[in-house]
Amino acid sequence: MKKCWQIGTTLKCKRKKKGNGLPDKHKARGAARGDQLAAKILREGLPMPQTFSPTVKPLTFAFMMQIAVTLDCIWCTADIKSAYLNVPRPTGEIPILTKLEPFVAEICDLPVQQLYRIDKCLYGLPDSGRHFYRHYRDALIAEGYIMSKMDNCLFYRVNDVETTFIVLFVDDTLIFSKRQEDIDQFSA
Repeated sequence: MKKCWQIGTTLKCKRKKKGNGLPDKHKARGAARGDQLAAKILREGLPMPQTFSPTVKPLTFAFMMQIAVTLDCIWCTADIKSAYLNVPRPTGEIPILTKLEPFVAEICDLPVQQLYRIDKCLYGLPDSGRHFYRHYRDALIAEGYIMSKMDNCLFYRVNDVETTFIVLFVDDTLIFSKRQEDIDQFSA
């Protein structure tokens, strides 16, 4: 039988409130038990997955703020919803299996003891941030952005019509541009 890892997952639920303090909605966040996975990998004597995921350097951020002011750019932030869940786990890695927490299985009317294969980069897995960065970087490059040679979390697209800069903080994004339509196109 092919090797696989079985780990747990956690689910946290909280009620979000509006600015006036009244209840707004419920929010759930699931995460893999990466600590269990790390313990199993260490016990087997295997190398840990690479976990480094770049984020913008403070000096680059300060420089971009100066550029934005100098060029009279408009800016906005963008948060990628369920960012890691948009990224498939790379093929060829040891499969990871998990069971749903009993109350989640019950709510979803699923068998409590059923094993599920984790095919996406869940929060909590040691290498999810790294895989997400690569996925996001490749998507930006495919859209015609150029990665800075000084900071791999700064991307830009500058031509006769457009001047846009993208700054990455893991799954949060700052967008600076001379034109609102370029920001709108990026955010669409």
